[in-house]
Amino acid sequence: MQSNSELAMTRAFAALRRVREFSMRIRMPLQQVNGQRMLGPCFGVQIPPDGCEVLVLQLPKDMFEDEIYPILLRFGPIYRMRLMLEENGLLTRRHAYVTFCNQWSAVAAIELLNRTEIRPGFVVVVEKAQENKRLFLGGIPDAKTKDQVWRELIRIGMTGILDVIMYRSYTDRNRNRGFVFVEFSTHQEAAFTRLMYQDAMIFGQRIQLYWSTPLHQVDDDIMRRVRRLFVRNMPVRHSTDDMKQMIVCILGLQFRFVEKVYKHRDYGFIHFATRRDAQKSLEILRDYFKRNDYDIEVTWAKPSVKDIHRMQIRSNNSFSLDDSFASRTSGFSECSSSFFDELSVYSVQY
Repeated sequence: MQSNSELAMTRAFAALRRVREFSMRIRMPLQQVNGQRMLGPCFGVQIPPDGCEVLVLQLPKDMFEDEIYPILLRFGPIYRMRLMLEENGLLTRRHAYVTFCNQWSAVAAIELLNRTEIRPGFVVVVEKAQENKRLFLGGIPDAKTKDQVWRELIRIGMTGILDVIMYRSYTDRNRNRGFVFVEFSTHQEAAFTRLMYQDAMIFGQRIQLYWSTPLHQVDDDIMRRVRRLFVRNMPVRHSTDDMKQMIVCILGLQFRFVEKVYKHRDYGFIHFATRRDAQKSLEILRDYFKRNDYDIEVTWAKPSVKDIHRMQIRSNNSFSLDDSFASRTSGFSECSSSFFDELSVYSVQY
């Protein structure tokens, strides 16, 4: 007579045979790698854009592709499915990623399948997957610049890189912290790079390559309403007042539309009265730092979850503008050349 563990193993092996037969029947490849089993991709179909992948949570541990796939297929054509497995590779970790061929199918699956009973006693959660496009890359010589790292990654064959994000040392702004974040054009590019370059060498050193902690997703329509800029790689020793002085010198009269400036360590935020003023200031600041070779980056600030909720409730928010330039720039009316001379010490010389 079989024990409970032996019986479970027998059922798991039977399920694996069943899944293999199922993949042959629907003519989609099946492969298992790094703790997950992938069904797909669907041949002859264009790679789906962002927003087509959903995360299915709280699945039964003994529910596999041959049961999950037909349920999700009701909402639209499936490009690929990834089922997370336990270490023995026989039972699941109760969640799966399903990539549809279009965004409408993903939206339908979230709206219609979320919080429904997929088996008696098992209510699943279906949500939009965070399509991580960013990798953490450690083992970088601290004397290397962003451009040098980027060129080296291209030299060893990495493709699809959108950006290399480097943070400067707090004590020596001419040195980095020994790591960078690499942003890719798609999640697929990032996943492929993570698999192919685990043991890669750059600058004569072996790198460490991991998934970055996913950033929270913000809808495009929300980002189009953001009025706050994020500034990184600021000199650590400078205060909020120093940052205000720098901004007023660069923006000139445009500074009258700034509502608030905040700085902490080597980064800061600039709040504007309107989106249009923020957009114009973003272009001015980026152009200034690029022309003067300052290693300071300016981007749109991603709103927090609380901010997103507030923006959704008060979509037509309005602000009273103070027309007095003097009241907004009190104490910062004169540009200090010594400030910019000191700032240049911290810039990366390319």
